Amino acid sequence: MCTPNAARRFFLGISSRAQLARAHIVRLIRRQRKLRALQWQDVTSYADLLAEQRASILWLHEPSMVAPRGRLLFAELANEEVRKDHFRSQPEPTGVGLACIRDVLVSSKSLVGTSRFIYQLGPLAPRYVDEFLSENHPEIVDLTLSRKRKRFIPGLSVLLTHWNSGIYGHWLLEGMPKLLLLRAIADRLPPFRIVLPRASPAWLSNWVTLILPQAPIEIYDDLSEYVHCEKLLSPTLLMHPQHFFHPELESLLDELRGLVPATEVRHENIYISRSVPSHFRNLINAAEIEEISRQEGFTVIRPESMPIADQISLFASATVVVGEFGSALHNTLFSPPDTKVLCLNWINPLQSRIAHLKRQHVGYLLSSEGMPIKYVHGASRISYRIDPQVFRTCLRTLIS
Repeated sequence: MCTPNAARRFFLGISSRAQLARAHIVRLIRRQRKLRALQWQDVTSYADLLAEQRASILWLHEPSMVAPRGRLLFAELANEEVRKDHFRSQPEPTGVGLACIRDVLVSSKSLVGTSRFIYQLGPLAPRYVDEFLSENHPEIVDLTLSRKRKRFIPGLSVLLTHWNSGIYGHWLLEGMPKLLLLRAIADRLPPFRIVLPRASPAWLSNWVTLILPQAPIEIYDDLSEYVHCEKLLSPTLLMHPQHFFHPELESLLDELRGLVPATEVRHENIYISRSVPSHFRNLINAAEIEEISRQEGFTVIRPESMPIADQISLFASATVVVGEFGSALHNTLFSPPDTKVLCLNWINPLQSRIAHLKRQHVGYLLSSEGMPIKYVHGASRISYRIDPQVFRTCLRTLIS
């Protein structure tokens, strides 16, 4: 005869086994996909690119590079790291191409793969994109497909984004050049659509509409669904993985300026103000620095408050651009040769790479302590100060 305690243990055992079984099933459902590097097949024509079953690349421009050129403004105010990186040469030349992958899933914030794998995209994305995927940062990307519905998209789709394209500066350097290249070759391709996750900022769709108004935009809900693309195209980066630009980008930027009408309001000397402080650095005397700029004849602007076409025209008419190192300052991609650019702080060599491509002059004014305030993943926010007297002297030198 079974005692009450024995019966209780029996049913508790059943309950525990059921809970373990449910947990195992949940783990299987929510199983993260593994990373896999794509093996690319080179092809020699657009027809072959669209017909090839394997992941393929059609190389459109031969490997080439932009040599460091132009002096470093206020070199005495930079430290050795900044001076060395400004004049560093590109490790190897890189080409520009168009890639195609068949029967592929696009999920989360522009992740590409299958039900079992997430692809490391190599020449289609900056190196840090694949590195962060391999480090599996859950706050950045969702590697699972659990509880999401699949939607099939027939025909030809184009992906221009990656999981970090919502940061404006990264879009300008890593995504926008792809859009310009796509515009240049659109007449050689069948009709296509641009695929974007719903989480994309509104300005990203505005960029597509400005450059490729004839291309429909397919929005998928990255929180509740993923899309199965029959064929997926993506241009390669127009740069080396370490952000050295290919010379073809300069030609594409020249064509872009021809698309955008010149603005009636022209400002030769502009100071870029931040409406929202950076999440990892804070210029504690920003108001003082901004006021000095006004006193020295600079027009203070907030580019994010302007339509994209006006931003392009504004920077295209500038001769001196000053502001905190960051996304807004990367708009000097649209500024002419010989533009003088003064960055408050230094994070990486990207602004120097832009200056080399555009034949501009760039300089860096570091914090009062003489050290760059750089991004460190997971680190707390850092406050820094720019010496106001040194700043005023720099402005007067730039416009003299």
